[in-house]
Amino acid sequence: MSREKFPVRADTSLKSDSILMRYLDLAKFIDLISTETLFVSPATWFDDLLEGTLPEQIRESYLNDPVVIEHLGSDPIEEREEANRIKTNISCWTKNPKDNMALWKIYGGSTQSVAITTTFDKLVQSTLLWSDISGVIFKDVIYIDHEGDLPDGVYSLSHETFGLKNEAYSFENEIRMIVTRHNLQKPSPLRLKVDLNYLIESIIIAPEASEWFYDLVKSVSNKYGINAPVQHSELTALIEKVKNKKN
Repeated sequence: MSREKFPVRADTSLKSDSILMRYLDLAKFIDLISTETLFVSPATWFDDLLEGTLPEQIRESYLNDPVVIEHLGSDPIEEREEANRIKTNISCWTKNPKDNMALWKIYGGSTQSVAITTTFDKLVQSTLLWSDISGVIFKDVIYIDHEGDLPDGVYSLSHETFGLKNEAYSFENEIRMIVTRHNLQKPSPLRLKVDLNYLIESIIIAPEASEWFYDLVKSVSNKYGINAPVQHSELTALIEKVKNKKN
């Protein structure tokens, strides 16, 4: 498939050699390697209630600016935001290759979790396997104060909305892969085929995981033919040192 038939757009701040991580609990990891598909959630499934909402000063223009109303119509802003969420699917990655304990807890969910690593270029190249969608957009998330002053940027009800998150989430240091399906009438997840032995560079075990869990992940990875090395987190050795000092 050519790039002309399958456009991929990305923010210019994203570099091809950037290391990306995705934190997964064990069930999601097994789902990934057993189906060889990347599960891409609808934006409506996210817990963040500010997801897909415009900053307040932009919302004001939708409500009160006659020029905007004339151009876009007078449908309630909440309905517009929900319609935008329904047609949008998102895969979330973090740019920081270092351990992030908040992300281990939130997205791994327990000590029985893993993080997979790749590069931005490998994620982009993986899109060549996808034939059932029309294009992909990669956003380098900007963290904003929804009620305060805004940095320069595009603020519209489109894929651009999902390149914004509240500054309370800045610890995520997130890159998003966004798929928009304009005719979608209800939320629907996507499963996109991936070559895991190309995409995954390493599999990292949660810092506080037991050795049996490390062995389990190695065994499951081997069963499904995953060549990427299974590694302990860099924090594991430090945690073990502290434990040994206490004993």
